[in-house]
Amino acid sequence: MAQFSVNPVGPALVLKHFTPKMAREGRSIIAFQSARVGSIGDNRLGGWISYRKAKAALDQIVRTASIEIARSLSRDVVVAMYWQSRGGC
Repeated sequence: MAQFSVNPVGPALVLKHFTPKMAREGRSIIAFQSARVGSIGDNRLGGWISYRKAKAALDQIVRTASIEIARSLSRDVVVAMYWQSRGGC
C-alpha cells in the first residue's frame, strides 16, 4: 500500500488538482518520475512485485491522462520519465 500511495495515487492527485490550471494558451508540461521496472514488456527478471505494479499503474495513469488532456489542451504534455544510468549503478 505504501508503494501505491506514493507512485500512482500521488501523481493522480497532482493531475486532479493541476489539470484545471493548465494553460489554455501556450504549453504546460507535467512530468512524473517513473522507472523501467514498471514496463510489462521489459520484465525479464521478475522480483520487486509491489514496486513494479505501482510503477506500471503510474505509467497507465500518465498514458490515460495524456490522451484525455490532448482532447481539450492539444499543446499540453503529460509524461512519465525515467533515467538510465550508464555505468556503475
